[in-house]
Amino acid sequence: MEENKETNSHIHAVYLALGTNVGDRKSHLLCALKTLEKKGVRVVLRSNLYASKAYGYAEQDDFYNMVVGVLTDLPPFSLLKTLKEVERECGRSPTFHWGPREIDIDIILYGNLVLSDVDLTVPHPDFRNRDFVLRPLMDVGQMIVDPITGRTIEDLYRLLGKDTCVNAGSLDTAEEVSE
Repeated sequence: MEENKETNSHIHAVYLALGTNVGDRKSHLLCALKTLEKKGVRVVLRSNLYASKAYGYAEQDDFYNMVVGVLTDLPPFSLLKTLKEVERECGRSPTFHWGPREIDIDIILYGNLVLSDVDLTVPHPDFRNRDFVLRPLMDVGQMIVDPITGRTIEDLYRLLGKDTCVNAGSLDTAEEVSE
């Protein structure tokens, strides 16, 4: 898909959801954040970590989820390509749809862009139904407006009416140590 070269000259505010449920979950998330920065995607906001049950295919380990706000000059499809590279570089191995994964990075919102393509849909088509996306999104931008519904993230979270996520603290917080 060819992209408009004009979009390259602008900085875009983008919200990404990250999830992991295989191996050292914190390490996978830290790897993703560091690799995004190395590729010129500037992480400016980070939510807390949230532990949640798997979505779609339930017979797997719990996930750690978080949302980050990033600034990038990459157009949407170039950003998607970069995210797939980050996933590979941070150890993601092939699996089935909604299966276990070392790292998963989804574009949730890309400014006010509304895009529907076979390879990319923005806003993410199912984010309004996912407490494990809305809850961390509340940490970094509860007043962000969904360009399709016109509702704030706070409204969408309230309307969802469920929150099964457990706040696991900051990504930088060390694991609890028993004495």
